[in-house]
Amino acid sequence: MGLLKNYRVSLKSFRDEEPFFSSLIVSSAVSFLYVFLLSDVALFSNAKAMLEFPNIYDFVFWPWFTVYPKLIVVLSLCLVALLWISVKGRSVEDGNVRLILSVVLVMCVIVGTLKTGYVAARYTFFLYPLFLILIASFVVKVAVLFSRPYIVLLSLPLAFVFMSEDFNFKHFFNVSAEEYNFRLNYSPEMASFYYQRYDYEGAARYINENIAVGDEVVSFLGVVDFYLNVPLAYRYIDRKSMEYKNLAACDDTKDIWSNAFIVSALDELDSMISSGAAVWVISQDSSYLTRDAAEFNSRYAENLQFVSIDGTIQVYKF
Repeated sequence: MGLLKNYRVSLKSFRDEEPFFSSLIVSSAVSFLYVFLLSDVALFSNAKAMLEFPNIYDFVFWPWFTVYPKLIVVLSLCLVALLWISVKGRSVEDGNVRLILSVVLVMCVIVGTLKTGYVAARYTFFLYPLFLILIASFVVKVAVLFSRPYIVLLSLPLAFVFMSEDFNFKHFFNVSAEEYNFRLNYSPEMASFYYQRYDYEGAARYINENIAVGDEVVSFLGVVDFYLNVPLAYRYIDRKSMEYKNLAACDDTKDIWSNAFIVSALDELDSMISSGAAVWVISQDSSYLTRDAAEFNSRYAENLQFVSIDGTIQVYKF
């Protein structure tokens, strides 16, 4: 109650002051209150539950916040300030801002309402151009308050560039380096946002350097056959997986891309290994694949020969 009382007093005291500065302070209070209500605090669990449909917090706000926390905090303040100013304003520019804010709100509601298979910032990237337009509008609103607006027009955009956390000059100058190519220098959230890449070539290179005549290669993964110097003999595809119907060809006997014979059960793979044939198996970290891959990795851990630089692809030798 004390927080709400102070908020009303602040609102009243700034009512007759400069609209921009009053809206900036009020928007700050509203933004921090909003984030606090949506945090995992037991006291406000009921409030959070009421705000979860449409689930804008989990589908829009949180994926972006985990990748760009500084930018999202500043952007939230800008959006609330622009909303306050545009509602009070009657100019054409204020009407345009209201229109863009309405479009952003409608898009966020749609995203929060629909049930999607994936939740990541890149799947709502279509909002980013609208955010940039709103930030530009905010910069203009700030600039006109100063005697030399061109200084603000130049400095604030640069501040937003560095605040966005999306401009990594080391990445720019070392784009082909392994630590950047395979997202080793980034958090899991940022790596997912950039789209995770895997070192298929490294696993294939290890096999190419050590394989003997007559050895056969089995892979739980696609793509890797492109880098192999020998044809892929078998491709493991779980018959229960979603991708099976899209990859199985020739009456479900061959992989559509590599032309390798399909193995779809661990028993088949076990029989192949126990027969005494020289077999190389390419697997991946169990968090990315099916239960069969996890079971295989656990069962034959002592046969592990190689792990890719990103730690996700594994090569086993039998």
